[in-house]
Amino acid sequence: GMANLKKIRRERIRRRSEGESLRLSLEYEKYLGSEEWKVKRDKALKIAGDRCQVCNSDFRLEVHHRTYERIFRESIEDLVVLCRKCHDRFHKPGSAVAREAPKALGDIAHNA
Repeated sequence: GMANLKKIRRERIRRRSEGESLRLSLEYEKYLGSEEWKVKRDKALKIAGDRCQVCNSDFRLEVHHRTYERIFRESIEDLVVLCRKCHDRFHKPGSAVAREAPKALGDIAHNA
């Protein structure tokens, strides 16, 4: 059914983005654990007043990349604070983020 189709599509997107650059995704994982990222993340949360910048919730906040163009050297304007629910919505297959993120990460890998 439709749900199964969505699941297959989501899996295909996940696999494609993984395939674009495992090295980069491992670097990205490491980066998300770094002190440098923690400082940027904390700054983004402070600017947002510890609230989701879409729905104003203060529950399960995550810092989302609006663009992966300057990944690892992003500016504060590249980041947006979202609650888990809004963050998931941004990463839904077919959304701009789902289309752009793997492509941008792939571009970085090819230019590295």
